[in-house]
Amino acid sequence: MPTRSALLSMPSPSPSPTPSLRRAAYLPRSLTSLLLLAVCLTFTLALAARPPTIPDTLVPPADLGGAVAAELRALEEKGIVLLDKRPPPRVGAEWDLGSYSGGLMRRGVGELVMRKEGEKSTTTSAPSKTSTKSSSSTTISSSTTDSVATATPTNTTADLPKPFDSNIGADFASEECPAFIATFLAKPEFQDCYPVSLLLESSQAFFQTLRSPFLTTALLDHSCAAPSTCAPYLSSLAATLNSTCSLDLSRSNPTATMALTGLLAYPSLRTATCLKSSTGSYCFADAITNSTSDEDAYVYYLGVGNELPSTTRMTCNKCLKDVVGVFGAAAANRTAPVAAVYAEGAAVVNGVCGKGWVNETVPSALTGAAAALGSSGIGGLVVAVVVGVMMVLM
Repeated sequence: MPTRSALLSMPSPSPSPTPSLRRAAYLPRSLTSLLLLAVCLTFTLALAARPPTIPDTLVPPADLGGAVAAELRALEEKGIVLLDKRPPPRVGAEWDLGSYSGGLMRRGVGELVMRKEGEKSTTTSAPSKTSTKSSSSTTISSSTTDSVATATPTNTTADLPKPFDSNIGADFASEECPAFIATFLAKPEFQDCYPVSLLLESSQAFFQTLRSPFLTTALLDHSCAAPSTCAPYLSSLAATLNSTCSLDLSRSNPTATMALTGLLAYPSLRTATCLKSSTGSYCFADAITNSTSDEDAYVYYLGVGNELPSTTRMTCNKCLKDVVGVFGAAAANRTAPVAAVYAEGAAVVNGVCGKGWVNETVPSALTGAAAALGSSGIGGLVVAVVVGVMMVLM
């Protein structure tokens, strides 16, 4: 066993490094924390700077059908017609002509055939616009050299509006009156006359038709093509109705009253609604479809004895002056419905268009033979002649 002196003489172990020397071998804790914080902030900012992730989804294409239909309806209401003069596409192996002279026209199982120089396309028929209220077809002739297309409407009366299309009512004091009205409404002779004067107040479908310039023109074409015998025929119906429905007329039955008014108003309203503008369109159709002034059509109701509202703001043009001139001449026949309202209506027109723009004075009443002619319906011809003379003088 070593002695104490030997133990004391043994080398002592090296002293451990002091805490201050150990700290010197590593970074300070505060600096390490700052570095970690900087790394976290950098990562956070990098994530925040990235644009948001938008998941890929299939978006259905927008349905343009409704927008196109609305635009076409707006154009139709303004009376704008978009006419495609190109021939309609052919079906299957019928492809033999095209739009460009000298090009290769045929494609398919057959050989390619060149168009001969100077050859024109054939005349084709385009389908017409159809409606639940009226139907008409239009034949359009087009060629590679012609720039003008002509349209010829087909006269069809099957779906045209009819007077008293809802019903003729049931509140009659006598049975003879509704029977007489129903009988003459069904007669082909009456239907050939097609009086617009009866449609103005009694037909619901008439106002639906007026929304379309095309159908309105077709309606007026049919009405204005009525034979000259319509005026005396409808005048005789008015006389018979006046006696047959006297009890109902005395009680202001609406159906009997509207029927008599429409028959008496036929001569002047037929002339007024068949007037045409300088462009060849019907003045009545232009007034109905005028998008800037929807009150232009009010003046036509003078023909059935309706007062023109004092607040009416119509367009002052030649059509308006001619229509008022027709009613002024018709007012000479005191049995015409317009006779009772003409002076006030003309005053309203002058209030808008200027003093003296139309004649406000009701002409002298027809007497004797002239009155007999007016009541027999030939007065419509007299009105037309008088209006024609007035137009020439103006």
